[in-house]
Amino acid sequence: MRVVSLGSSSSGNALLVEAGPGGRTKLLLDAGLSGRMMTERLRKVGVSPAQLTAVLLTQHWSVFAVLPV
Repeated sequence: MRVVSLGSSSSGNALLVEAGPGGRTKLLLDAGLSGRMMTERLRKVGVSPAQLTAVLLTQHWSVFAVLPV
């Protein structure tokens, strides 16, 4: 299992959780960064938005990113 903080501040929060064989399951918790910033941060840790299994939003606000898939 791997847990990576992609952002944790008043400007946005996001957490990537990878689990299962070879990190096959990729869950994004919250997406409080811009789509561009989220994509950049995911790519820095070797993950593309298309690889995400699911996105779990803990709040519904307009600040959450819309990720291209």
